[in-house]
Amino acid sequence: MYVSAEQTALEKIDIDFKKKTKEANDFVKNALENLSASDKLHSLDIQEPTYKSEGFKIVNNMIVDSTAQSDTVFIPEGIDTIGKSAFDYRSERYVANSKIVLPNGLKQIGEAAFENCANINEIDVKEPELCYYIDGQTGQFSRGFSQFPSTLEEIGAFAFHKLGNDSEKAIEYLLLPKTLKKVGNGAFAEINVNTAYIAGPQSISEYCFRRSKLRKVILTDNVKVIRKLAFAECGMLEEIVLGHRIREIRDYAFYYCFALREIIFPDTLKRIGSLAFLECGFLNIKIPDSVTEIGGNAFSKCKNLTKVTIGKGLTAIPECCFSNCSKLKEVVIPETVTEIAHDAFKNCGNFTILGTVGSYAEQYARENNIQFLSL
Repeated sequence: MYVSAEQTALEKIDIDFKKKTKEANDFVKNALENLSASDKLHSLDIQEPTYKSEGFKIVNNMIVDSTAQSDTVFIPEGIDTIGKSAFDYRSERYVANSKIVLPNGLKQIGEAAFENCANINEIDVKEPELCYYIDGQTGQFSRGFSQFPSTLEEIGAFAFHKLGNDSEKAIEYLLLPKTLKKVGNGAFAEINVNTAYIAGPQSISEYCFRRSKLRKVILTDNVKVIRKLAFAECGMLEEIVLGHRIREIRDYAFYYCFALREIIFPDTLKRIGSLAFLECGFLNIKIPDSVTEIGGNAFSKCKNLTKVTIGKGLTAIPECCFSNCSKLKEVVIPETVTEIAHDAFKNCGNFTILGTVGSYAEQYARENNIQFLSL
């Protein structure tokens, strides 16, 4: 069957073949090779991979054969939705390109839309928007162009999973706009990118950047929650800048971030989850007075950690919270702490507790043969 250019006044392309037959594939291929995106076309949704043969892509407002020589995949203007698995793992076989250019009016990128696009090392938008932000730690004013349009509201789960993994060149940075209302779980997991500037959404989803090659992350004041495993196993992550409205860092959020040497917690933070910073590379930790709860093993096996200062908001230090921190030398514990798990500092060697005379901290030090000094 042949579809001509005159038959393309469509509002949506929705391909969903349950049977991967050669006849089905030939139909899709003939249709797409001769399809010109009209002004009304707004949705691209390819639900199922088709039979293995010559592929296709969108280039210069046309959907054409992917064997054409081009470094860039252009998504046509007028498209506001890229559907589930639109380019998922088809890219390794059909889309051997290094760059994606998104349309300006894009509102939604579906689940796994660009998953396993392992050759991509650049994302862009036709008319990039200049973004301004302040580095929360240095106070320096910076700016950069977002690769995503300001109209974008949702990025689906695993949408960019493993993007650029086969490319020698990493994506320099990602700027996620404040307009984003939702980013699905694992959306940027295992992505090859150096820096992420995140203005939206308010919650960083579970395993959002897990096992990525990130070196630096900047969160704006719009971000309030970092969910489970969001940045876990980012072994190259050296710097994280938290916004001033962060309320909660959940379980495993940064575990196995070996290169992470420093973190400054804002005074809005309420809770740090279990194993949140297991085996990070911190030298010093200062927990603000705003924190009222810390989960077990939160800072366990931070083998470079030498000093910890506990804030006045805590009443308890849980099990194995700082266990196996072999270089620990000094822990400041306020008199508000009235409970410390027996193994909270297990295998920490010789260290000193600093606190108030007559406090529970002094009692704990005495009962566990730990040196105590009065503040």
